[in-house]
Amino acid sequence: MKFKKLISLLGIVSTGFVLSMVSASAATIYENPADVTGGGSSDLDAAAIQADDFSLTSPDLTIRSIYWRGFLSSVGGANTYEVDNFTLRIYADSSGPSGSPLHEFSVGSAVNRTDTGLNLGSVDVYDYSADITPTTLTAGVTYWLSIFNDTTTDTDDNWGWMRSNSAPFAGNNYYSTDEGASWIPGGIAARGFAFRLDDAPVSAVPVPAAVWLMGSALAGLLGFSRRKPEIA
Repeated sequence: MKFKKLISLLGIVSTGFVLSMVSASAATIYENPADVTGGGSSDLDAAAIQADDFSLTSPDLTIRSIYWRGFLSSVGGANTYEVDNFTLRIYADSSGPSGSPLHEFSVGSAVNRTDTGLNLGSVDVYDYSADITPTTLTAGVTYWLSIFNDTTTDTDDNWGWMRSNSAPFAGNNYYSTDEGASWIPGGIAARGFAFRLDDAPVSAVPVPAAVWLMGSALAGLLGFSRRKPEIA
């Protein structure tokens, strides 16, 4: 009898976690799934600024937070992580980013940074997120998201943005060698960068991976079928 009550309780807890996960994922407006097959420097200290295109299918969607994945590569030092200094920009131009950005968010070090436990060779891979000023975009317009760090004060490391190779989501990319310099096609078709746009602030989606895994484990204990989690 006690075992049955325990199973019943676990079922209630598991359902709550699964519902929380679904509620959190419903906030996603656009996503280029992340992988760990490569990336590109996007750091003023490395003379490289990257941008990736995207387009929304539903009208009048408001972005309140941005998530992305990246890495810190050593250029001869100890690969010790120091303070971030991120800038996020959104451009609108069907032939690539140009001119002044429509929106700019100088988030600096006000980002959430989590070590994923994954590695690109010997380099640690991190997930990042930041709240931005609510920004409404129009469906059907080609936008470009640029994310770059400035590790000038970190003399032995440069930051890189992880790529997304997951068609059809991954798109095209452009890069620039400095602020105000011309944008150049990246030359790698159908390979964009890993990012996600959400319609809720980061603080409104507080479901960590550990909680999701706990919910999945409990569901497995109760005999429900589940898939092996994939690295995305």
